[in-house]
Amino acid sequence: MPSPDPSRGKSTYTTDYLRYQAPTRQAIRSDQSILQSQNPFDDRTDYIRHSQQERFQCKREEYIPNPATFDSLTTHQRDFTPKN
Repeated sequence: MPSPDPSRGKSTYTTDYLRYQAPTRQAIRSDQSILQSQNPFDDRTDYIRHSQQERFQCKREEYIPNPATFDSLTTHQRDFTPKN
């Protein structure tokens, strides 16, 4: 049985979720002009060179060859042997 209330051209989303008419929020981020220096940067006198830490290097493992002899058969040749 059809609904006695005719559709008024509005979707369920627009009728169930109403938009708030709240003012836009203020940004949390501080003003960037406070963080910037007004003095020009002189790279010859203002740069401070700091010593770098020595890089961590792992000890390389010594190569140990495989003691097993090399079998030249592929998996296909091993699994499917020729038939007489």
